[in-house]
Amino acid sequence: MTTTGLNFEMFQRLDIGIVVHAPDSSILFSNNRASELLGLSTEQLSGKDAIDPAWHFVDEDGRAMSPDQFPISRILATQKPLKNFVLGIRWTTQAQPIWVLVNGFPEFEASGALHHVVVNFFDITDRKKAEFLVRKNDAMSRAVLDSLSAHIAVVDAQGIIVRVNDAWRRFGSNNGGQPSTQSPIGVNYFDVCGPREGDADPTAVQTAQGLRSVLSGEVSGFELEYPCDSPEERRWFQLKITPMQAEFGGAVVSHENITARKASEAASQQSEAFVRTVIDTVPGMLAYWSVGLKCQFSNGAYEAWFGRTAEDIRGISMQTLLGDTLFPLNETYVRGALGGQSQQFERVLTKANGEVAHTWTQYIPHWQDGQVTGFLASVTDISELKKVSEALSTSNQELARSNADLEQFAFAASHDLQEPLRSVTSCVQLLKKRYEGHIDARADEFIAHAVSGTTRMQQLIDDLLLYSRLSAGGQKKETEPLSTALKLALSNLSSAIEQSQADITFDDLPVVSAYKGQMAQLFQNLVANALKFRGDKKPIIHIGAKKAALDWVISVQDNGIGIEPQHYDRVFKLFQRLHTRNEIAGTGIGLTLCQKIVERHGGRIWLESEPKQGTTFFFSLPDAAPNGT
Repeated sequence: MTTTGLNFEMFQRLDIGIVVHAPDSSILFSNNRASELLGLSTEQLSGKDAIDPAWHFVDEDGRAMSPDQFPISRILATQKPLKNFVLGIRWTTQAQPIWVLVNGFPEFEASGALHHVVVNFFDITDRKKAEFLVRKNDAMSRAVLDSLSAHIAVVDAQGIIVRVNDAWRRFGSNNGGQPSTQSPIGVNYFDVCGPREGDADPTAVQTAQGLRSVLSGEVSGFELEYPCDSPEERRWFQLKITPMQAEFGGAVVSHENITARKASEAASQQSEAFVRTVIDTVPGMLAYWSVGLKCQFSNGAYEAWFGRTAEDIRGISMQTLLGDTLFPLNETYVRGALGGQSQQFERVLTKANGEVAHTWTQYIPHWQDGQVTGFLASVTDISELKKVSEALSTSNQELARSNADLEQFAFAASHDLQEPLRSVTSCVQLLKKRYEGHIDARADEFIAHAVSGTTRMQQLIDDLLLYSRLSAGGQKKETEPLSTALKLALSNLSSAIEQSQADITFDDLPVVSAYKGQMAQLFQNLVANALKFRGDKKPIIHIGAKKAALDWVISVQDNGIGIEPQHYDRVFKLFQRLHTRNEIAGTGIGLTLCQKIVERHGGRIWLESEPKQGTTFFFSLPDAAPNGT
């Protein structure tokens, strides 16, 4: 077949690619634009089979087309025109396609036989890119909307719903003021709210009014929080209506589930009310000041002090509240607190009612992320405490004078009684020596009572004199090994130890700082007690020592008759005895002396006992007692 008589020169100037195919699909003619779009020269195209599998054509979805799907194949197969067929041309399998819009027309001879096929194709790559971007943006906007938890609908200027997200579609139709989840597109939002406007449901009424105001431009936005109950729970939602850009018109309507936030707010309000109740029960005054010296909160006592309400004080400046007289006095402490250092000071202040009070103030810095963000001011009215303290100080001074007078009296009395008692004792001893056994038994009994009485009186006066001397001033502590003091005590008790055949052992004892001779007196009294209250058993006594955190704890353990628990405190009281003089001799002052000695050295004394099994006395002494009184 020849192309003689056809004028193809006019087609070379067109911006449309033109290819003429023979009935066997080979290319008879192609213009320059076709050459550009197909990526081959006109010479290369001439005679080329158009159904060659080497062509890289793709459909609109980007899938490779088989040769039987090529435009020329479709025309040859149907013998009919092909219109507005879109395909992509790839010069290589990896290249980006050139998109073209193809139209093909078969030409027939008079006999009806196919003479040739004219195919033209127009470059629509830019349009396809634009369409792709539109589809991509639309898909992206849908994906963004669908990812949001809020129920979102887009309405046009008349209130017709043109788009909704998945959350909106899932939203139940029984929620007041909301459109049905079935076929929401095309529903007029006012039709949903309109029938309710005459009802008592305020949410529907306010929603419709809000949307109308936004669409008309009366307001730039509308918000509403409303309850929306379901069969399972009470829920809260926040409605927001935001206008679209002017060129688009319409608005975005969103409903956000704020049930959790409302619950949190309710809990926060309850917590604030609880905290307020707690701080209002605090007897002192509390207020929190920011770094800008603005009051953030205060309790009732603080407000009452200044005669103001909580609303009056919140946000007020410290200088305004304290005034030009008091604020400068506190300014140094304020700077210290804002510098991160706790401050405390005493001040005499005048209340709003004119009452004068002594106060104790503390400024406590509040740190956050390494920075001081403010400080807590705590003010305590210590007027009553000051009165009590002054009264206590006066009482202590009077008690100290009384004790001093009593000790002086005891010393003087015991000392002054020595001489007359010695005279009485001498007379009684002389009376016994001369007349015992010379009168009668009754007289001998009287004489024995007199001798015993003077002996006890002498012992009592000696103990009382010793007790009064323990507190005498002018003494200094000396470093003394307790083992030395114990050995001296045991030496003083050697006769009693030998007579009772006692077994006495002791651990290594520490060196302490003590008043001279008093540690020996302490050990002597405790060991003497163990010997005296031994019962019928052979005394077994052990003196131990154990290091505590800051003290040494010394123990004196025996296997004697023991002490009932109800008498633990009584045994340390002056002249208190658990046994009669006929049972066990003594004045009842020995353990009182022990307690006074231990307390004078900064320690304490106590006991543990089991009746008929024995008693252990414990006393503590400081590990490093300072010298001096």
